[in-house]
Amino acid sequence: HLQGLPFFQPALIKGYQVHLYSPDEEFESYIRSQIKPPYFPVEMKVFPAELHFHIIRRPTFQIGATEISWMKMNHPGTSYSYRFQSDGKTVIFSTDAEITAREFKQNRENRQYFEKADILILDSQYTLEESIDKIDWGHTSYSMAVDFAAEWKVKTLVLFHHEPMYNDKKVLGILRSAQWYAKHLENRRTRVILAVEGMELSV
Repeated sequence: HLQGLPFFQPALIKGYQVHLYSPDEEFESYIRSQIKPPYFPVEMKVFPAELHFHIIRRPTFQIGATEISWMKMNHPGTSYSYRFQSDGKTVIFSTDAEITAREFKQNRENRQYFEKADILILDSQYTLEESIDKIDWGHTSYSMAVDFAAEWKVKTLVLFHHEPMYNDKKVLGILRSAQWYAKHLENRRTRVILAVEGMELSV
């Protein structure tokens, strides 16, 4: 899902530097092959900003004071989640991801990555009924997202990657259902909120 990149404002400002990171060795070629005719009117070489592509070769790396980790997730064509930690606070961004038994497993890798995150922004596109019919589509049900956040004692779960066919009423209904469900689990401390355009979160 890269077609929004040509409209990323910092890439369109002369004098700016934009750094792109991925564990995928071929990610620069993937991006450049999509942003050119016939898929897009111009190529990336006309972007005014200076672009830098970085391949992530270690499980954890540093940008300034922020430590960043990544994990390969379940989605057709592959996707990655990213964990940002700074000043003792942790945010995980995990969209286009279908949570499976692997992420629930109580092992050292999962504990270090997910446990007690301050904010988890997680794919929660479907209802449980829809997710059963769409196994291996690469997306998670909101109830599974709540179970997952509660399992790892996440402080705030942000429901994200909304189903495009849902109207606002349906999405708000999912939020209310997710909040009700979270309150009735054994771990009731997870706050559930809805990702909306323009939202800013403070940690």
